[in-house]
Amino acid sequence: EKKIKIGLISNCYSEEAVLIRESQLFPYFDETCLSYELGMKKPDPEIYKKIIEKLDIKPEECIVIEDALIGIQSAKNAGLEVINMYDKYADADREEIYKLADYKVQNYRELINILDR
Repeated sequence: EKKIKIGLISNCYSEEAVLIRESQLFPYFDETCLSYELGMKKPDPEIYKKIIEKLDIKPEECIVIEDALIGIQSAKNAGLEVINMYDKYADADREEIYKLADYKVQNYRELINILDR
């Protein structure tokens, strides 16, 4: 099996940060960067640099999975590869998203295929 470190970055408020930390999914993340706690948020690329530092990886070892334009812009400005996970709520920005993202996926099966490379 691949040893993949998983980080979570979220633009969130205090109430959302509590819910994220209490989530059943939270233990699956090796590190998190929650904007409320850090005082920085996307589109600031520093939040991506922070998670890379916390995960103790190199930028070229990182691939970002994002659904929204602001996150994709932030990750690209941090010099990272980006997979766009389709989200219908981002359809208004679809053209720009597709210009910036390195990969585009519609579902988790397509995502796994890219990550298995």
